[in-house]
Amino acid sequence: MEGRKVTSFQIDVEWRPLDEADPLLGRTTADLGIRVGDNFLTRNFDEWVGADRDRAHVSAYPLAIWLASAWWRLHHEALPARSGRNPPLDWRLSHEVAAANFGYVWPFMVIWSDRHAMNIQAEPFPAWASGNSLRYLAGLAEPASVGIEDFGDACRGFIDQVVDRLKAEGQRDSDLEHL
Repeated sequence: MEGRKVTSFQIDVEWRPLDEADPLLGRTTADLGIRVGDNFLTRNFDEWVGADRDRAHVSAYPLAIWLASAWWRLHHEALPARSGRNPPLDWRLSHEVAAANFGYVWPFMVIWSDRHAMNIQAEPFPAWASGNSLRYLAGLAEPASVGIEDFGDACRGFIDQVVDRLKAEGQRDSDLEHL
């Protein structure tokens, strides 16, 4: 989108391993921050802690495998034309971060390419969504534009961190590593 200022994108993790039945999820549990420019899109109110936090306490594995599996679509599909309807479900599953799922609550972020930049739209959770353990507070007034290479570098770096973490924890040959 021409005319829009290009900003930075970053995903960072502070590992906080957790005993969980699924070692892929437990060994990659972290305080995870997603930043666009100076905005933490993971800014949340954590019901368990009872406080606002910049990072969400989640497993990094679901986000990493979602980014890896949606890579091509994120980089090559535009936002569908709006004709009074939401984008098709298959498009949303590859462009909405909430599709990372695995039972975790993710921020409402939509990512798409216009072939010049990656565009990121984010909205805070509405007040009625307060029943979740995490309620995301941050959004963007308008979609942010991130350089395609910068976005790719940040995502590759994050995915590599998760794979390296799994290897260090004795979890080799994960689907993420093969993907």
